[in-house]
Amino acid sequence: MRNVEIPAAIAAYDRIDGVLPFSVVSGNHDYDGQWWDEQWPQDLTAPPGDLRRLGMIHIGGLTAFTQAFGATSKYFKDRPWYVASHDDGADSAQVFEAGGYRFLHIGLQMAPSDASLKWAETVIHAHPGLPTLITTHDFIDKTGQRRAHPVVDLNALDPFDNSAQGVWDKLISRNPQIFMVLSGHHNGQAFRTDLNRQGGAVYQLLSDYQDRNQTALDAGLAPGRAPGIGDGWLRLMVFDMGGDVPTVRVRTYSTYYGVYASDQAEYARRYKPNEQPQMTDDGFVAADDFVIRLEDFRARFGPGADGAGR
Repeated sequence: MRNVEIPAAIAAYDRIDGVLPFSVVSGNHDYDGQWWDEQWPQDLTAPPGDLRRLGMIHIGGLTAFTQAFGATSKYFKDRPWYVASHDDGADSAQVFEAGGYRFLHIGLQMAPSDASLKWAETVIHAHPGLPTLITTHDFIDKTGQRRAHPVVDLNALDPFDNSAQGVWDKLISRNPQIFMVLSGHHNGQAFRTDLNRQGGAVYQLLSDYQDRNQTALDAGLAPGRAPGIGDGWLRLMVFDMGGDVPTVRVRTYSTYYGVYASDQAEYARRYKPNEQPQMTDDGFVAADDFVIRLEDFRARFGPGADGAGR
């Protein structure tokens, strides 16, 4: 990871450095080490496909990650929009302006501890009234449930690492400025909306395309030998704050194929069987091309600097 993945990530972020504010959030593959935990031994007697055969992966160390993307890295040191950090930059906060609003973004490390959550709450309190987005690696799975992957359940291994539900209970549901949570980790896509303790909507999105391997198949590799490399797919979200009800257009785009998901005729055939086999083809495409109506945004955060929605 230190010699391959981090240099590749640095080369990618160099392309947007100085162009726009951004955040980098760590996932399990960004840690210095991963190992099978002896508390959860592999069970080779379990039937094929049963994940108990694999045991449980433990992770540790973010030295390489924070050296590249921590608070003192070339990307964030002395940047006015990088407003706070914790744990050497494993947790971080940024502000940006768009559509007449000033937003706060908080990136949290995977399965953040209580210390990380308390830090995030102090950052929110230091920026009162700002609509706030949270990004963390593992939050909802592809069924929309707040639960860990059965092979990478950090809360089960170390209770001081919070589960997704713990993050919801201790931070998100109790802070009304948070209106959106972004996550990955689970192969697929999902969307759910819940109300926080004050009755405000919190929109939660999973976007993860890491196991897609059509490009490897196109190159002639056999299905059983084609690695998941993502095929260049990524989530794009366009915020339109100008109408009476602000909206977010969510679309999925491949930098390799140069098309949106909804414009690729083979999209459902290629990816639905591995990600959401229970969906119809139309439903699968719609899960990567939809609009979120931020119905209560104006009531919570006002009309914005340009007076939209008055």
